[in-house]
Amino acid sequence: MKLIVRLFVVALVCLSGTTVDAQNYNSVLKAQKPKTDAKGYYSLLDCPQSLPNVEVITEQNDNGSYAVRVLIKGKQVDTFTCESTSDDVRFVDANFDGYYDIFIGPATTRNYSHLYLWDTKKQWFYHATSPDNLNDHFILNPAKKQWVSAGSSSYCSMYYTIFRWDDDKEVDIESLIDISDPTAHHEYGVKRRYTVIKGGDFENIAPNRKLHTNRKSALPKKWRTILKEFDKYIQ
Repeated sequence: MKLIVRLFVVALVCLSGTTVDAQNYNSVLKAQKPKTDAKGYYSLLDCPQSLPNVEVITEQNDNGSYAVRVLIKGKQVDTFTCESTSDDVRFVDANFDGYYDIFIGPATTRNYSHLYLWDTKKQWFYHATSPDNLNDHFILNPAKKQWVSAGSSSYCSMYYTIFRWDDDKEVDIESLIDISDPTAHHEYGVKRRYTVIKGGDFENIAPNRKLHTNRKSALPKKWRTILKEFDKYIQ
């Protein structure tokens, strides 16, 4: 009988210890409130590259990818292979759940990046899926729980997309195409400099979804704000 009681006590201690470890991991990754500008935005460039008690070790493989190990309080909690073109690490609360996720970039145009979201229950990071690789500049608006990406597809075009994360998937809300020379892009069906579309389907822009203008001042206020925001980060 005494042996059974002792085994029961040991089991309780072990289970208790596991719970404490899990809670400690979440507490270590608890995100600080980001410092936003007057318009409520901040950039990945403003995100911390290190956290106390968290270590992200990257080693480049022969094929150019990175082997990534994540240690929390000295204990390895995750390992994965990252196809990013650089090993610049940023800690960002990407899905606005209150915990830091890992973005491996950098978030600069034409450099491929990857995002790994923290699962508070399973205690590991998992790869966020996206219709295309994360290879743009990004700003975030935590109040709206939105990201905005900005990238170029040619010397005379920029495209911007407002999106959010639904679990681990990117959901496009609205996009803006900015083409300084519309005649160079007949495939877009764009005849004026600025075109706003729903979602991010640049290939099939339905006529009833178009907002065409040559004047930035004619754009909705949110887009004028976003363009000004990116002026700070894209030179």
